[in-house]
Amino acid sequence: MGRSLCAYTLVDASQVPVPQRRAFVLAQAKRWAPFADPSFYVAWSGSAAMVWSWSTAEALAPALQGERRPRRVLPETVLRAEPRDGGAELVRVDEGFEGRAWSDGVLQASAWWAAEPSAAEWSAFLRGTGRPAQETVPVALEAPLRTAAWHARRDAGVALDLGRHRASIVLAIAALGVLAICVPLGSALRLWGEARRLEGAIARQEVLVAEIMAAREKAEGDAAAIQAHLALRPPVGQVRTLAAMLRALPAGWTLLEWRLLEGVRLEAVLRVDAPDPRAVVRGLEAARIFDAVSAEMGARPDEIVVKATLVPAQQDPRS
Repeated sequence: MGRSLCAYTLVDASQVPVPQRRAFVLAQAKRWAPFADPSFYVAWSGSAAMVWSWSTAEALAPALQGERRPRRVLPETVLRAEPRDGGAELVRVDEGFEGRAWSDGVLQASAWWAAEPSAAEWSAFLRGTGRPAQETVPVALEAPLRTAAWHARRDAGVALDLGRHRASIVLAIAALGVLAICVPLGSALRLWGEARRLEGAIARQEVLVAEIMAAREKAEGDAAAIQAHLALRPPVGQVRTLAAMLRALPAGWTLLEWRLLEGVRLEAVLRVDAPDPRAVVRGLEAARIFDAVSAEMGARPDEIVVKATLVPAQQDPRS
């Protein structure tokens, strides 16, 4: 699969138990993949998983045009050049150029350009990997296609096409059957049965992982919706707010207007026989559910405009 049709990411599985790393990387890859119908290729180096993804429809396009369906799909990156211990390089690929940043045999980052990148584009790529910028672009490496994928240096070189592993397993077992041509028919049947059971186990694991990820995403969505609704709830109920005003204000006042803005900012217009803004401020502040209280004369001599912020009693800034 041409580099121009692939996306790349690096997954760190160092905090995941070894038996669970494969399922963890598959789940992370499905969440990250920028395609609606993703296929994947993973190359391991210790606990680091180098993951490529592409559209399955793009991979099967030749078959839809009458050509032979590919038995396995590999990203172009693993078929050109070799892993490096460190540094960055520019590689000419089938369509354009690929920038690669390495660290101890692990591909930290990969970028693709349709044409040779400018010095600014190359420097931006380097800075994105934590390397200093360069004033010049390196000469692109001319690397012919390999006959087999390169393997990571620090591991056994296990690289699995997670999008097509069922077919790979069946083909591998079939190859073993050809090599063991002298094995009795009963042994061959047992191998076939083991292949079928293994394929069924992989399918069940995929369904389980998909269900877990779907449940997790739903739970995260529900939690976000709950938090959004809770944010709309005022810190103090309107009944309690009115009751607090009744107790805090001197007698003889009439409520003319009442507004609760954004659930926390109170604006009210009162009519008082003998307006005293300072007494109103002292009374409301003593109620302990009003903060930043201000009072000023209104449009008429007997009106006072009150502004305050509502806070729960346990969050009273004066307590």
